[in-house]
Amino acid sequence: MIGNRNPLRDRLFISLPYLLLLLLAVPFSRPLFAPLPWLGRLLRPWIALTAGWVGSLWVFVVLLLLYRFVVHNRKIQHAIRYNVAQVVFAGIALLIAKLVLRLGLTLLGAGVRVLGAIADVMSVIVFLGAVAIAIYCIAENWRGRYPRVPTLSSAARIVTSG
Repeated sequence: MIGNRNPLRDRLFISLPYLLLLLLAVPFSRPLFAPLPWLGRLLRPWIALTAGWVGSLWVFVVLLLLYRFVVHNRKIQHAIRYNVAQVVFAGIALLIAKLVLRLGLTLLGAGVRVLGAIADVMSVIVFLGAVAIAIYCIAENWRGRYPRVPTLSSAARIVTSG
């Protein structure tokens, strides 16, 4: 339990890393918003923000820097380190999913429509999963609780303890 005694500022900082997770998930949303252009316009600023750096090596470098300088810094509040660790692990999972989708289409042939449809479905599933994780974790943080996402929270607990 994070505790309800934390001020609003601390809860904001505890929840802030999940915006990075949402930014990393935006490229997976294209198949979802392609048939709904009016809904896609809502994400246009996010897409423009992530166009250059999401999916590149810079994202991995940023995640590694967060892991090194935030998660392992004992001077930073435990709740912030715990949540940053969850975001780092989820971000790495998103990068792996992007690589698998890209490699799968390249190796199996991007010209086949069935494979394109399967890749679109997988992209939407990854996007909705990342959004669900971010919303759940932000809500739990604002309620004063540690978010418990299977596997992510176990790994974050191991990394930030002791």
